[in-house]
Amino acid sequence: MSEANKSLSASIWQAIAGGNWPVVENAYHPNVAYHGSGPAEVDNRGDFMTMARGYKTAFPAMRAQIQAQVAEDNLVTNRVTVTGKHTGDLFGMPPTGKDIKVDIIQVQRVEGGKVVEEWEVWDQLEMMRQLGVIPPAEGH
Repeated sequence: MSEANKSLSASIWQAIAGGNWPVVENAYHPNVAYHGSGPAEVDNRGDFMTMARGYKTAFPAMRAQIQAQVAEDNLVTNRVTVTGKHTGDLFGMPPTGKDIKVDIIQVQRVEGGKVVEEWEVWDQLEMMRQLGVIPPAEGH
């Protein structure tokens, strides 16, 4: 089960980066619970898809590379690096044309071949610094 869950998780990242929305939608349970650093926590696939599409709109040429992946039982943990150029609207913020590099730690709980719960942690503040929206931290 762990290898199948790792494969599912990797396919999700590839599909989001490539804008392959049917693959993403099929990978998530209709009542998926997402807890993370995104604009809001969500409790259904539709809202999750809106969030994922929002990031893809903002960073249309985004790339996602899994740096490390561990699975045990029904849990998959990923360390992912996402890169892209901000050329589209980001939840109301106009494009800056700047590049980002964001590291994400993610845990997904899989049941019946679908992600039913997901936790993500990433540094939104650092992304906003990279976009030039807020000044860099002192000493950087």
